[in-house]
Amino acid sequence: MRNVSGEQYRLTADDCRAAVTETVGGLRELAHRGEPLILSYASDEVAPAAFGRPLIPWPPTST
Repeated sequence: MRNVSGEQYRLTADDCRAAVTETVGGLRELAHRGEPLILSYASDEVAPAAFGRPLIPWPPTST
């Protein structure tokens, strides 16, 4: 069964842990020394509101 947010990619470095989703490259989880740094959601859930979504400008398409 595939997660609604696509593949889940786990990243770790020293005392930091993150989970990134395939769908929109969302940041699902971010923790330092076990303490959450963002509001996260379960891997089988759709991100509520704009949780973990990249807030970057998208270049306009040429017409």
